[in-house]
Amino acid sequence: MLNKLFKTIITPIINQLPLCVFMYLLWGMNLFVSLFGPLYAYDPKVFIVNLVLEPCVFLFGFLAFMYLFAFLTDFINKKWFKVFIYAVIILLAGIKWLLYNTFGIDITPTTLVLLAETNKNEAIEFIETFVLTKSNLYLIILLPAIICFIFICEKFYSHHRFDIFKEKLKSSYWVRFFVLAVLMYSCYNVCANGIVMSNCPNTDELSKLELDTSIKNPLTEIVYSFYGIYLMNHEESSFENRINNFKANNVSCSQKDSLNIILVIGESYIKHHSSLYGYYLNTNPMLSKEQDAGNLFVFNDVITPYSSTSITVKNVLCTNSLSDGEKWNNSLFFPQLFKAAGYDVFFWDNQKYWGDNSNFAFALNSFLYNKLLVSNVYNQVNKKAYPFDEDIVKSFGDVKLTAKRNLVIFHLLGQHIAFKERFPNNEDYIYFTKDSIIRNEQWMTDYKKQRIADYDNATRYNDYVILQIINLFRDKKSIVVYFSDHGEEVYDYRNSSGRKSDGMSRGQLKYQFEVPLMLWFSDSYRNDNPDVMKQVKDALNRPFMIDNLCQLLFHLGDIKTKSYHSERDLISPNFKPRKRIVLDQYDYDGIMNNKKGD
Repeated sequence: MLNKLFKTIITPIINQLPLCVFMYLLWGMNLFVSLFGPLYAYDPKVFIVNLVLEPCVFLFGFLAFMYLFAFLTDFINKKWFKVFIYAVIILLAGIKWLLYNTFGIDITPTTLVLLAETNKNEAIEFIETFVLTKSNLYLIILLPAIICFIFICEKFYSHHRFDIFKEKLKSSYWVRFFVLAVLMYSCYNVCANGIVMSNCPNTDELSKLELDTSIKNPLTEIVYSFYGIYLMNHEESSFENRINNFKANNVSCSQKDSLNIILVIGESYIKHHSSLYGYYLNTNPMLSKEQDAGNLFVFNDVITPYSSTSITVKNVLCTNSLSDGEKWNNSLFFPQLFKAAGYDVFFWDNQKYWGDNSNFAFALNSFLYNKLLVSNVYNQVNKKAYPFDEDIVKSFGDVKLTAKRNLVIFHLLGQHIAFKERFPNNEDYIYFTKDSIIRNEQWMTDYKKQRIADYDNATRYNDYVILQIINLFRDKKSIVVYFSDHGEEVYDYRNSSGRKSDGMSRGQLKYQFEVPLMLWFSDSYRNDNPDVMKQVKDALNRPFMIDNLCQLLFHLGDIKTKSYHSERDLISPNFKPRKRIVLDQYDYDGIMNNKKGD
């Protein structure tokens, strides 16, 4: 009885073996191509291991999808339906390959949103510009050959001479055992990933979820993307209600003189790689001069609540306080309050088009570029992004500021991920090499020292970029506020690079969550506001978390609003330190004050 059941279960796979094989090859094409990329260039041993391991892992996770298609095809048992299934397989494989080959991206929520917003003329231009390229034409020409090969394989496999072969496969104990074992694991893996995805309450949580390699295929990417769009629409609806219900007459500005407030959002800045915070290499020569001149003030005890860009930026740009249990999606967008108080608002974002393939970019951009914000809050946004941050600063130099008061927000690439690509590759920007890095751990290598040197060069370049922003406003009454969304690790205290989270240690908190916060004041502002200068000097060592940064900006901008709370304002005499929780669960001060652990 059990033997018959097992034989029945694997029958669809055996009967539809050509369909399963072609589905595996076509949908796994991007994975196989990627194996011949950087893995081989860096380490042949890793390449060989992955050449064997990755296709097997993909097969183990993919079998559930193959079985689904094979079962439906075998159950319906109609030629037209099999043709339809093959058409779906080839179409989805073609779309994924087109995106991968042309843009190096997967199917993401951003991809589907752009597709939905594309009109007929744009679609024609897209096809002419990107689809009908030489490399893609090879694929289009290859398509008839693939279809013919499928037809031949199906024809031969359906011949009666294969009947004995099929029966042997169905009767083989080892075949049944292998297929059933892998199928059970595959179904469990798909269900587990599906449950985790369905439990994500918002786009921030969804953006943290990376599809398991073993189940990453065109079908799961489409499901993931549609769920992301569903969450985005829900968030947008709530966010738009707050924008529409906002009453501008409850906000005013007591500042009568002209004033420019420039908020600079850095990226992946390890505070402890800044010479302003005691790093042994001179990574901040230009800002150090501003500090010596009395224009720059550096805050020493500031952390970020999260180690990812999207959710950090949302909590910084809204008026909520995480320590008080408030959520960004139930709060106001603070630039809207500046707009209501008479400020012109400019948003210059060098990550606007960066990482289009990443889920965090979708989660963040759906928030920053909500149509109501673009039309009602921003006076102007940048239309172009650049490989290097200095160029986006230069582009703002062409903007004419006509209002007396302006809020300008820069969002930089900073020291994000590929450190070597964050600064121009010429001698003028390469100050540090592997020989500059004084480290002697057993696991330290020349390659890792060079990675650290690349990061330090990116940090020094960031120093130069901030100075260019300062120079744009030096001759005006201006305040520049710089902070980073989160830190990073680059072999700082352990053999690890990036933002890996395995529990929470003092080392992780120090390098991933401690961030720089700096205030620069022009001479004209300093001279006219000695009281503010004293308040700033008194606050340099206060414990602070950047989700309350808007309170400091309200103070500096003289914004009168019910959303202002002086006890949350870093430079207010009424400031009260709050409990600082990171990742919604770890008590930063509690862990850092615990002498045990690293």
